[in-house]
Amino acid sequence: MNINPQNLKAVLYPENFFEMPDNVIRTNCYNIIDYHYMCYRERDQFNNPFGPFLTKHLELTVRASELNNCMTFYNSMDETKSIAFSIIFDPVFNPYDRMTGFKDGMVVHGYVIDIMETCVNDEDYGGEQLEIKITLAFNKLSFLGKDSMYELNITND
Repeated sequence: MNINPQNLKAVLYPENFFEMPDNVIRTNCYNIIDYHYMCYRERDQFNNPFGPFLTKHLELTVRASELNNCMTFYNSMDETKSIAFSIIFDPVFNPYDRMTGFKDGMVVHGYVIDIMETCVNDEDYGGEQLEIKITLAFNKLSFLGKDSMYELNITND
């Protein structure tokens, strides 16, 4: 089975794509296998939210065809300032591999704190590839919907 790049469900882009979504190139994206995070807020006795959003870690697993493609994540571990990663849902790319549309997106600002690699051999994805589990300690999430252009920010500030 060949994976059609037009049928991608989610990709990780190692920058803030909100600023210039037309500059997202498919070869700079990583296929997301899965991701999860937890974000919650305390509530009072009347069930009204109060206080800041409490966030933990974002864990995601991506696929890369070469180790050199992963250097972005390893270099991020040396950063002393918060960096941005984008998760883009249902991206659409033109024949020149430039993104022309998406359903929704999320930008995570934080720090790479852990990387774990596994080598997998999957003919569906073109043979041997690296599966990389990345853990981010995040301090801000921003959501953006393409159709409504809503933006929701969740911060620890």
